[in-house]
Amino acid sequence: MGNQHAQEALAGKTLVNSGPRFKMVKDVASRLVAVADKIFEPGFQWQIYLVQDPQINACCFMGGKMFVYTGLLDFIDAMVEQGICSNKYNALATVLGHEIAHALARHTAETLSYLPLLLGLSVLTVDSELIASIFTFFCQLPFSRLHESEADHIGLMLMAAACYDPSEAPKFWEGMKLVNENGYDWFSTHPADEKRQKHLQELTADAISYQEKASWCVDMQTKVTQLIYKRITRRRATAGTTHSAEMAAMWDGMQAAAKPPQ
Repeated sequence: MGNQHAQEALAGKTLVNSGPRFKMVKDVASRLVAVADKIFEPGFQWQIYLVQDPQINACCFMGGKMFVYTGLLDFIDAMVEQGICSNKYNALATVLGHEIAHALARHTAETLSYLPLLLGLSVLTVDSELIASIFTFFCQLPFSRLHESEADHIGLMLMAAACYDPSEAPKFWEGMKLVNENGYDWFSTHPADEKRQKHLQELTADAISYQEKASWCVDMQTKVTQLIYKRITRRRATAGTTHSAEMAAMWDGMQAAAKPPQ
């Protein structure tokens, strides 16, 4: 989807372009795509859109366009309030890492390989109603079990490399299972059965091991701990300021590292 088609797909919807929620989404996405570019070098032109919509939904197109609905942020807030997830940044990183992974692995293209007309959409001129309906179809596209497993693995590794806590991912998907009975579209295309949960636990151990080899995460934790200590002596450090400090420290560390750990 090109820029024009992305805008047409969102016709009639309100985009959130400022405020703490937009900053959180942008910051989390920026950390994840920084490591995605470093590790995979996909050549994507990353863009993030926050859509004012109560749907619990998020998706990432091959090429780098990401869409997050405010309904997902409401759901994450509720998960944190209920103690299912301990941190909204880690929870959001779980979702975005998973969706970015689908794009990196070209899962949408594989699933739609029998629809060459849609795959050629970016070079066609079609009316905005058709674009919008296809956009909705993409965002509610069910992936195969293999695709979900691959996205779980890649997403967790992205979380680890971006210095988020991979152990939060199984908690999020477990919490998702608790509300799955409500029939939300995004949940129905991302099932959280027991087999998947067991696989997630195994992947989490690998992701934590990977993270321990990422020198920039160790450097980040040291710098942020020092910064938080200084802030606490003056005023309370908020989750937002801490995340911003983490992002800056992680980026400095990544710039200093020649290659990600193998």
